[in-house]
Amino acid sequence: MSKSKYITKQEIAPMALSSTEAAILIGVSQHKLELSRITGELCGAPPPKFFRIGRKLIRYKRADLEQWVNERPCYDTLAEEYVTEEKAAD
Repeated sequence: MSKSKYITKQEIAPMALSSTEAAILIGVSQHKLELSRITGELCGAPPPKFFRIGRKLIRYKRADLEQWVNERPCYDTLAEEYVTEEKAAD
């Protein structure tokens, strides 16, 4: 923490992230994340959970975003990804 008696925003790791912060954290555009709240799909999967503070303020829990990223499949090669998707389509 800084030597100042005041805490800066950079020293706080917020639990509730804005759409902009959430999009940066998970690596998608803010527009795509906001659209996913309407369509129910983000990158071919259900989008991360969100909550409202009041009527307009949308926030995402950091833990929910991390869980969403961790649930995405990982591959060693593009070929492995392609084969996995082909089997799932059958």
